[in-house]
Parts: sequence; C-alpha cells; structure tokens
Amino acid sequence: MPLTTKQYLSFFLCATAVLAGNRSDNHIYRDVVVIGGGSAGTYAAFRLQQEGFSVAVLEKNNRLGGHVNTFHVPDTNTTFDYGVIVYHNISIATNYFSALGVDIIAAPLNGDTATYADLNGDAKATTVIPPSIPWADSAAVTAALKNYISLYNTQFPFLNDGFNLPDPVPEDILLPWANFMAKHGLDAAAFNVYEINQGVGNEMALPALYAMKYFSSLTAGGLLGIEPGFITTADFNNQGIYDKALGKLDEGKGAFLNATISQVTRGEDGVSVVIKTPTGGEQIVRAKQLVIAIPPIVAELQAIGLDLSPEEENIFDQTSFKWYFDAVIENSGLPDDISLNNIDFTKPDGIPIAHQMVLKVDLTAVPGLRRLYYSSDQDISDTDVKADILDTLSRYRTANGLNTSVETVFAGFHNHAPYEITVPVDAIRKGYYKKRNKLQGCRNTWYTGAAWQAHDSTLIWNFTESVVVGSLIVLHTMVEMIYCNLWDLAMNNYKEGSCPSSRKRQQGDKGQEKTNGLGIHGLGQLGPELLMKGQGARDKGQEKDSDAQNVPGRSRTTGFPTVHTAYENNRLG
Repeated sequence: MPLTTKQYLSFFLCATAVLAGNRSDNHIYRDVVVIGGGSAGTYAAFRLQQEGFSVAVLEKNNRLGGHVNTFHVPDTNTTFDYGVIVYHNISIATNYFSALGVDIIAAPLNGDTATYADLNGDAKATTVIPPSIPWADSAAVTAALKNYISLYNTQFPFLNDGFNLPDPVPEDILLPWANFMAKHGLDAAAFNVYEINQGVGNEMALPALYAMKYFSSLTAGGLLGIEPGFITTADFNNQGIYDKALGKLDEGKGAFLNATISQVTRGEDGVSVVIKTPTGGEQIVRAKQLVIAIPPIVAELQAIGLDLSPEEENIFDQTSFKWYFDAVIENSGLPDDISLNNIDFTKPDGIPIAHQMVLKVDLTAVPGLRRLYYSSDQDISDTDVKADILDTLSRYRTANGLNTSVETVFAGFHNHAPYEITVPVDAIRKGYYKKRNKLQGCRNTWYTGAAWQAHDSTLIWNFTESVVVGSLIVLHTMVEMIYCNLWDLAMNNYKEGSCPSSRKRQQGDKGQEKTNGLGIHGLGQLGPELLMKGQGARDKGQEKDSDAQNVPGRSRTTGFPTVHTAYENNRLG
C-alpha cells in the first residue's frame, strides 16, 4: 500500500531527533526496535538488517514464528505444519526464502476423500453434496472463482494492499458476505472461501471487506491453477524459516526471545523499551524508530506499557476479534483416508453457523495423527475448547458406527487469539481505516501484521516491505541528504563522497553504535517533490501477479470435483 503524499508529509513531520544520552551496561542501542516476532515482525527485522539498519526484535515466546506451528514427530526427523502451511509462489516469498537458505517445493496435492458432517448437529457423515448446494457443481465452482477474480481485480483492486479504502467506502464491501455473494453470483465459491477464511466466526455475516481481504484474488487464482500457485518448505517445517531468521538476526543482539516488555516510551529523543529476559535481566532498548507487529488492540498494547495517546487509544479501542485454535490429535477414531469438514446442508450454501465449533479434521502424512481446527466468536478457555473437541469427535464416532472406545490425545494445541481483528461497518463507513493509516510513522511508530493486511503471510510480507521497510529507507535517504547539505554548509569544502554516511555503523558489545539517521524534525518542510525522490526505494519487493516465479515441478490444478480438495491444506497464515 504505497503511502500518499499527505501520509509521507505526516510521517516526516512526526519524525524525531537523534538519540541522545550516555551509554550504560543495561542499555541496548538500535536504529529500529520491533515488538513482536511473528510473520510480520520477523520479516521487518530481517529486511531492515539486510538494508544496513541495526535492529532488535522483541518476542515474548521462546521462538519466532507467530501463527506458525510445526509438529516434530517423536523419535523421527519427520515434521509437518498445522498452523501456517502454504505461501504464494511470488517473488516477495521466494526472495525471502532464498536469502534465508530455505528450500521450497510446490504445495502437495491432497489424496484424501472429502467427507462432510454437521458437527454441530447429528454428525452423520456423507461424501455426497446435495445438488441444491451451489458448490456441488464443479463447473459452477470454477466459474464463480473466475468471476470473483475478475470482480476483485477490476472493482476492488485497492484490497490488495492494506486497508487503503476509497472515500466514500463502496457500500458493496460493507454488505454481509452472504449478501455480497448472492448479489454477484458467487455462491458456488462459498465453500472455497469458508475453507480458507477459518477462524472468523460467522463468516456469512462477516462484512465482505474482511472476507475478501482474507480470500484474495491471488488465493482464488491459486486454487484454479491460473495464478502462481502455492509453495511450502521442502521439509514441511515452516518453523525452520523462523529458526533461520533467528540465526541471521543473532539471538541476544538482533532478536530477544522470552522478552517481557513492561514499558514503551516515545519522545523527541526516540523510543525507549524496557524489557526483561531470562538471560539478560532488565534492559532498556533505545531506538530511533519503533515497529509494532503485535495485534493493535488496546489490551495488548497496554500490556506492554505503550504510552498510547488519546487518538491512538480511541482508534484501537474500536476493534473486536475472534478465537481460533489449531491442534494435532492422536487416535481420532476416524477412517484413515478421510478429511472431515463441518458442513450444514440445511444452511444457505451449506456453511455452518455456531458460536464455537470444530471446523475441519485433516489428514497428515503420519498415520494416526490429524490436524484439527476450531473457531469461536466468544471468549473460551483452552480447557473448554479441548473438551468440546473431544465431545464432537465422540458424537461423530457414535453417529457413524465407529469405535467409541478410543481415547483421543492432544499431541499439539495452540490458541491464536486475538484473531481476525475487525471494526463495525459504521466505523468503516466513517473512515476508520483512513484515520488508522495516518498513524503510520507518527511518534516514530510503524505498524504491520495481519490486522493491517490479512491472515496471509506472503501478503503481510509485501505490505511490510512497502509500508515499513520502504518508508524507513526513504526516511533514511532524506535524513542523509540533509546531513550532506549541512556538512557542505558547515565545511564549505564539500567534495563528492566526503559526506559522512549515517548508514556506517560499528558493532559493539552492547549492539550497534548510535548513528545520525532516522531522526530529524521537520523533514516535511522539504516539500513533496523532494520527499518523493525516495519513492523508488519503497517499490522494492512490491508484487504484481505477473511477477510470479514458477517452482520447477509445479502442478497446475483444474477440474477437481470441488476445487477445495486440491491442496493438502491452504492455511496461509
């Protein structure tokens, strides 16, 4: 989402002065501090480091990776993913993987039998889709997906990049998703969208804006085989991406795990973050710029002691979210060759509606182990989720004459809340996202993550590259130009190449030496013409669908009875 001239001016006017103060043993100095080591935060930190900035990414867990969950089969070298599973085969992803040294393959096709049951009701299984259900007709599914792609790219192309919505906001994207599909003849694609857009609660009532952000035209094309398709790691170990990123960032220097953040203060002398880690005790990270890559919810931001302004608090306090869980279960009691989908053929388009429910039970490559996904639109404990899962599986086994004596075990389980952050339709209509976007760059603070793009790691990286990495490169370029001009005026003998570069840094025991970049007041006074000279730097990594790179051996998939069965799993993250 390229920033407008006004947004650039706003961001430069909000830039702050160079860090000041003396060093002490418990201070860590960086150009940029990143809060949150999930998909967005890790990418931001890695790319900024590549560009020569000193960084510190702060992660509360004992690993980087966020929504990624990889299961290591005991006593083997076998792994499989059950959180984020696939990525789009476009250069923003392939370049990232190449830089990290991660081998990739085309996402494998699924070889199971799609089975349907109303897991919120009688739980009776069937493999037959009633002809009254629009997605029973594979030709209709293909036509609906093609129609969706055309509609998306011609009428709503702004959905590709962040939440940069037109003013006024088109009323169509404020319709409930069920109404939007009916209006545009897309009901045959309902199940495809339901399979991808997991964890959103009652999807049929979800504003079309959020359904379409999650189910991008790139995703729809990938299902049809007319776009770049999906890739995954060659060893089915997406955690390995983040382990390699951690190695590049260097734990204890560029990345801090198990970090408890107690205070974040932003002022004219930069940003100060108080952290405590098991190995380093309490430390203060001082930086010129802050990247927030955790959910922008008031409770989450207050938990890290962020000094929210009234404007920031008002914007972030309008949000709501859902609860989403993934699990690996052992001894499910299900037949070995089926994937089980929660479907209610009595509902419009067969999409089930419940406050909480099992969404899908999927196969893995390991006999006896299954992936399982669960969603709730209200607060629910892990204990209650597990109990409901076990009860659902028990009812399914009983209803279908299966072994009722098996004891299902949770081999893996993760709670991904807060998930799918939204605001009310009326707030969207009144310009909520325009107001939120204006926060980018102000108070030395940048934002990225799923709430700013969608639950799609590849597109999160694209957004981060454009809005965060690109903008910080532009900011640095402008600051460096000013320093060179000031140097020329002061020395009166400036020669080409003599300007001291603010990108020259020296590594010390406690991190990077302080530099003269990223912190000059009043850059907006330079005017848009000068500011936009740096625009080209922001385009690095920006994707168009035509830029896709094919992975050798990539299978194009068309003509499946229902398109949703084409890939092993389409969790984009």
